[in-house]
Amino acid sequence: MPGSSRAARGEPLDAEVIVVGGGVGGLCAAIAAAAHGFEVALFESAPELGGKAGTVSVDGLVLDTGPSVLTLPEVFDDVLALAGEPPLELVRPARWCRYRFANGPELELGQGLAGALDGVRAALGRGPAAELERFLEQARKAWEVAAPRFVFGGAPGPRALLSASPRELLAIRPFTTLYDWICATVTDPHLRALLARFGTYAGSDARLAPAVLGTIAWVELGLGGCGVRGGMHRLVARLASAAAKLGVRLHTSAPVEELLAPRGRIEGVRLSGGQRLRAGAVICNAEARRVFAALLPPALRRELPGVPSYSGRCLLLRDERRERPAHQALLPARYLAELDWLAGTGALADPTITVCAPRVAHAQEPWPGADALFCMVNAPPMPRDARPDPLVGEAEERAFALAVRDRLAAAGVVSAGASPVWQRGVRQLAARFPGSGGALYGLASHSWRAAFQRPQNRVRSVPGLYLCGGSAHPGAGLPLVASSGLRAAEALVSDRRRTRGRPRGAATAALAATALLCAPAPSAVAQSGPARSPSCEAAPGEAELVRRAKDLLARAETQPGLAKEVLQRLSPCASPGARVAAAEAGWRAAEDALGLHRRAGFADAVKLARVAAASAPDQAGAWFWLAMALTSEGSERGLLAMVGHAQEIRAALHQAAERDAGYQGGAPLSGLCGLYHRAPGWPLSFGDKELARAYCVRALEQDPRSYEARLVLAWQARDRGALDEARAHLAVILAGPLDERQPRTHQRYRDEASALAGELR
Repeated sequence: MPGSSRAARGEPLDAEVIVVGGGVGGLCAAIAAAAHGFEVALFESAPELGGKAGTVSVDGLVLDTGPSVLTLPEVFDDVLALAGEPPLELVRPARWCRYRFANGPELELGQGLAGALDGVRAALGRGPAAELERFLEQARKAWEVAAPRFVFGGAPGPRALLSASPRELLAIRPFTTLYDWICATVTDPHLRALLARFGTYAGSDARLAPAVLGTIAWVELGLGGCGVRGGMHRLVARLASAAAKLGVRLHTSAPVEELLAPRGRIEGVRLSGGQRLRAGAVICNAEARRVFAALLPPALRRELPGVPSYSGRCLLLRDERRERPAHQALLPARYLAELDWLAGTGALADPTITVCAPRVAHAQEPWPGADALFCMVNAPPMPRDARPDPLVGEAEERAFALAVRDRLAAAGVVSAGASPVWQRGVRQLAARFPGSGGALYGLASHSWRAAFQRPQNRVRSVPGLYLCGGSAHPGAGLPLVASSGLRAAEALVSDRRRTRGRPRGAATAALAATALLCAPAPSAVAQSGPARSPSCEAAPGEAELVRRAKDLLARAETQPGLAKEVLQRLSPCASPGARVAAAEAGWRAAEDALGLHRRAGFADAVKLARVAAASAPDQAGAWFWLAMALTSEGSERGLLAMVGHAQEIRAALHQAAERDAGYQGGAPLSGLCGLYHRAPGWPLSFGDKELARAYCVRALEQDPRSYEARLVLAWQARDRGALDEARAHLAVILAGPLDERQPRTHQRYRDEASALAGELR
């Protein structure tokens, strides 16, 4: 990874912005600040960048010693885009996670929502699968409300709750605990333990944590987790490369001992060697408790409220090579007893052990004939009274690692001959990250006030000081830590906007290509117009690329983030087929986005679709995705925008239906039936109920399950008083499991069908 020893050589290192700590949050903050034209220097105390996303080299193999699951990869793609870098190369194993219960069945979940539901249905039955589906749907709604407020926005305050609508408050359950929500929705004890475990993803007790942490279950199980090809350390390497490309000066083995603020505002830092460096602002990617208790001048120091989150003992095993899922979790017989032990109120229990197989999870080549396995065992943080850690000696750590190996071998996770090759206890973790007390996730979220009490990215009491990382807003977890770095840089940019000139140097090109902290999908194709690129036309294999893109897009709804990957691959190509595929990919990528990213994404999707319609006017897909993009963009902007698009949407759907009425199972026909049915509610209406019915009939000829056509016919039957006919159409939508091809679309129509069915009772 890029680094520097200029500090050791005594060269001047003053900078406009100094970032303290080279973890993921600090790297993202440095990239964002540099992309906005600031001169940035980053100082990391360790020899390598990455922070808790660290590595160890064993017999020539570089192995991760930190996070093993990546969710919301689009957050990192957006960060990399600030430096003009391509997105991450992801791995999405079909066999995602196997849960082994001490007193119950094995439960193996596949990738994404459909894979999770299939796994539960196979192991626990249809009833628990239906319960999980219901919980995840509620978690999805909570995520859509909470993400803009608690993840991708500035640090929230009580006003964020006061400004929420009753529907939004109902979705996030602000005064309900995660476990109470789980128990109210799920009855199967194994499924309860599985869902409660997502509270420990934030280092918290599900019985005390706010219900909003249930959104973690949706993010991993609903949106889907993934790996980074080659290992998670490749993510750190990509971020370091992007930072260096933007001119960030990266310094490793350079600890910062003090923040200089002699007049109450930040003026620089002091390195461990005594060198003082001037800076107009400092972004600290360090434990917030250490910042306030040790790094600031004594007059500005204070204690932060809250209790440390849980910790974990980690080890690496070398085992024989065999078929495995990407991840496994060995859960105790009494999950709540483990939570009591972690809180210090119960006797020692067999804690949860999680195991990651990098060969499967990250397509990382292991040792010849052997597998490397990363294991983490839940553990409490260091006690505040600094009692000795019972497993501090080398012999004790070795004995602990062997005990874990034996427990895994007894459960069939590893062979009896698996050997520990590395281990790290809580005390070692605490020493590596001063101020953490060994906690992995900052402060525990044990109250509905937790999000409001977490340190904010802008330290208002110390001008010029900003915080990021797992102990600052929005919290721990790779995408949240990345968002924390972006929020800190965003606060810095906001504070300096009135006094800054135009960006300079390498940042200028990045800013010209990217909006503020980025749009969700590239728009180069949209801006290029219908003219073809000779280099792309001549490129061999483009037809195969388009075919592969279409295959991937068929799975895009069940694998969020996939559409964005496809769009990146298609962006250099200008053939008509590539333009049509890019139009679909642009719309699907925007569907996966949130908040302002979503609106900007649909605006880009409209541009892509207009280019497709101009390049391939004879293809139904070009016109259909233009209609979809216009509809979605209008919905995001409001009624007036939708009215402005109405005639063009209608014309585009007619063009699509004329060219291929059976496109995507009759999608243009079902679009027309919904359009004509709903149009009477619009100003300047062109609605026609009979025409709507005619298109519904044609759509059902193409696909008897056509959800929109069924729903329109149900509405019309209700209006005519033909209630049995209406119920029959609704039953088709509501029957059976979610459509494995398009579960989110099916669920939206299910919600409308369920509401209408309730009226007919």
